[in-house]
This record gives sequence, C-alpha cells and structure tokens, in this order.
Amino acid sequence: MAFIEADRSAAAGSDDAADAQWFDVTEPPHLAFDHAKVFSVAIENLRRKFLCPSELLGFLSADLTIGDARKIEKILSQCV
Repeated sequence: MAFIEADRSAAAGSDDAADAQWFDVTEPPHLAFDHAKVFSVAIENLRRKFLCPSELLGFLSADLTIGDARKIEKILSQCV
C-alpha cells in the first residue's frame, strides 16, 4: 500500500486494465470480481494502522508529515 498524490503520478494499466485510472477513495467505482472485498479489507487495515501511533510513524517521511497523515486518517474515516 502507498499514499500518492494522484496529480503527480499517472495511473497505468495493461491488458485487461488498459483503462486504469485513479479514483477518490471515498467513492470507489464498481469493482470487478472480488476487488470490492479486497479494497474494503485494505481500507480497514489502513484504519487500524492509523489508530496505532507506532504504526503511523512508519508512514511518515520527509514528504509525508504528521499533518498529512492526519488528513489521510480523516479521509479513511469517510470510506464506506
């Protein structure tokens, strides 16, 4: 898992994902196969990590500040 700024990185797919694109994590599109379940589990795992301060520190870097992490935490709380 990673946090990126969608406007700084192009989504790229191949073969059956040629139309790959970024989407708002709070409003995911219809996902094929079991991908909706995979997405939900990933969001829940991120929520748990952001509730644990020692896990949260692992996400911080020169580019990702504690303020950024708190914004991400707020966004994750809005995910269904």
